[in-house]
Amino acid sequence: MWETIGSVEQDGKLYVGYPELDSTGISVVPCCVDEAVPPHCHTYYEFSIVTKGSCTFTYKGITTILIPGDVFLVQPHEIHSYDIQAAADITNCHFFPEDLGAQCSESLYRAVSHSFEEVKKQWDELLQYVTLRESESECINRQSELEAQGIIHLTPKEMEEVEELLEKMIHEQEQQEEGIEYTKAAYLQLLLVFFKRVKSRERQRASHYTSQKKELVYQAMSFIEEHLTEKITIEQVAEHLYLSPNYFRIIFKDVTGLSPLEYLNRMRIVRSLKYLGTD
Repeated sequence: MWETIGSVEQDGKLYVGYPELDSTGISVVPCCVDEAVPPHCHTYYEFSIVTKGSCTFTYKGITTILIPGDVFLVQPHEIHSYDIQAAADITNCHFFPEDLGAQCSESLYRAVSHSFEEVKKQWDELLQYVTLRESESECINRQSELEAQGIIHLTPKEMEEVEELLEKMIHEQEQQEEGIEYTKAAYLQLLLVFFKRVKSRERQRASHYTSQKKELVYQAMSFIEEHLTEKITIEQVAEHLYLSPNYFRIIFKDVTGLSPLEYLNRMRIVRSLKYLGTD
């Protein structure tokens, strides 16, 4: 259930207050979103991971479908909203990078001789890489929308690793033991580094393929969209492109970040929502 915590109107925007659970500048809040969340923004960063269900997500003027495994970062003052057709489980991590630097700078300075400015620079670089996206010329259709919003899709194994770190942060919140400000900041930094590595691996895999092979993947995406009303299989799509199913799955995943089945299911959700919107 989504609630407007200390919400206020400012410059025509609805600002939602920070859910302060301790004094660390980081709050991890698992929630079940079972109703539409109106357009809003906040003064802090928020990264979210969808663990169950699906919803439409509007951010940076683009509306896309979120499915389990999707991770995205919302920057301060950016308006975003959700529309729910079925309940979705989303874990949100809210944080203030500048507060993290202020709290940890003295300890880090003693340990590795980093100044406050260097600490802040590290956080800024991590946040930059989380939202890094490909050039517009390399994005098409739904994939361009995912890239524009900085959405990263995790594999089941990657998702497990992220959830494990988030659970540790939640445990720290509940126990409130000495040094919590350092452990939660460390876990958050590990998460941001993890996202950076996932995104880097995606770019490296995609860079191995020629423009011709990427064009085959884009043809597959178009073929899937054109045949959504039919009972198509991944084998049929691969056959249409004269590729073996296994090789097709590999290049599709490397170029788009989604498996062919994940893309097919996402597009079917998009189509069903369009039909609902015309009722």
